[in-house]
Amino acid sequence: MKISDELIFRAFLADRSDLQVCGEVNFVRFEEHNRHRETIYGLNSRMLFGRIVYSKDGQNLTTESLAIKQTPAACFDQYHCQLQFASEIHFFAKVLPFFDSIIDSEVDLFFPKFLYSFSRNSPAAEQVALVFENLRDQGFVEHQCSGSIFLDYNHLSLVMRHLGHFHGYSLMAAKINPTRFQQLANFLPRNHELHLMNYSTLSQAFLDHAIRLLTFRDQRYASRLAPLRKISQNLVEYLKRVNNSSLEVICHGDFLATNLLFRYEGSVPVDVKALDLGLWRFASPVLDLAHAMYICADQQTRDQHWDDLISDYRRGLSDIVAADEVPSMDVILEEFRKHCWYGIMIASHYIRDQNARRKKSPRMFDIFKGVNLLTENITSEEILRKIEDYELGGTIATEMVFSVIKDMIDRKFI
Repeated sequence: MKISDELIFRAFLADRSDLQVCGEVNFVRFEEHNRHRETIYGLNSRMLFGRIVYSKDGQNLTTESLAIKQTPAACFDQYHCQLQFASEIHFFAKVLPFFDSIIDSEVDLFFPKFLYSFSRNSPAAEQVALVFENLRDQGFVEHQCSGSIFLDYNHLSLVMRHLGHFHGYSLMAAKINPTRFQQLANFLPRNHELHLMNYSTLSQAFLDHAIRLLTFRDQRYASRLAPLRKISQNLVEYLKRVNNSSLEVICHGDFLATNLLFRYEGSVPVDVKALDLGLWRFASPVLDLAHAMYICADQQTRDQHWDDLISDYRRGLSDIVAADEVPSMDVILEEFRKHCWYGIMIASHYIRDQNARRKKSPRMFDIFKGVNLLTENITSEEILRKIEDYELGGTIATEMVFSVIKDMIDRKFI
């Protein structure tokens, strides 16, 4: 992957401003850590890991290990990731420092240390990047849940406590400095309505596919799918509503297992970091909670630990805000009734795509390769045919999506 010397060196100097006034500093080279190379990170990011070698007063020195995030040109063109990169830069450069300025706590513990961002007015993907500390060198790795795409209860319990902390910072910030908080929250996230609406045809196709199959496969639920059909037929309007909540907080927005790294002591997860903040937004906390409960957890975990996990989340909130500011279990469940459909929308394609990844079969990016989903006139029916032709994720993925819909119906969320 092409990374300009200028970008890397500027990233380093931005983090080490003391070097600029303490003698001559010159870039020497970037040493890539091949053992940490990740060609595709999620669907639309590429990561490069390594250290900068620089000279200072004639002596070669090295930096800490860096993680440099870019978007491959193909994804940049196909998925128009400019908004996501701008949003992620805003989150790390503006939102987290604001939290840090008003809260007596290290608010970045849930996220990697942000060092620098680089964005040039150019269509070339390599002109946009974010630079972070390398969590790999601190022992953080992808979850180790026996090859499953889901997290087990021990992982989810840790995740929900940290998610409660993160949402709690929003509640505290809104109370301490509501004007500044609203300014930061409204800078970009509302524009994600446009981002999501641009993909409404794709999302509607996956949702319709799940409804169509479940209607024929399980007559017990066929008559109870009318609310979901209504959502699918009016998806753009429903996408706008996720912001309308009395409990609005800054949400991660893409809270998937693939966007989490864990540190272990033996086989026990003891710490977690959240990555990929390109879709953060100001919305109902269920935007993240539905991801956690319906996309990160399987049906067995939901059956056995639903109340436990929501309680873990509430305990996380109570670590940050006063007990009377923590929403009750009933209030949280009411939020699920209003907004949990968002979890079905994401699960209907994410679960399929991740199962395809596990099977090493064509993934969503492969199926729609060369198709610009924002500008090309592609219909929901055309997308449906592609999904069915490729059998994205296979039968097991279909059953997993069914279990998400059935669970929401059984809990009377839809």
